[in-house]
Amino acid sequence: MTSTTQGLFYLIAAVCFILALKGLSSPRTARNGNLLGAAGALLATVTVASKAPAAPSRLPLRAVRGVDSPLSARMKQTAAIR
Repeated sequence: MTSTTQGLFYLIAAVCFILALKGLSSPRTARNGNLLGAAGALLATVTVASKAPAAPSRLPLRAVRGVDSPLSARMKQTAAIR
């Protein structure tokens, strides 16, 4: 998927979210607004997932680096073993 296609999908998802908010403003149109918002969320999620790297990265370790928590300590120990 090219970056132009991804940008187009993000734009469509954003328009879906905006129209969903408009639809949720009235009880009569709330069901359609909810469905439109769900469709926009699905489109955005699929677009992000298609952009993700195929190989696992060390992103979770980088995300918690510098945070003193039992989880980050365990992740650092596990990374040191590898």
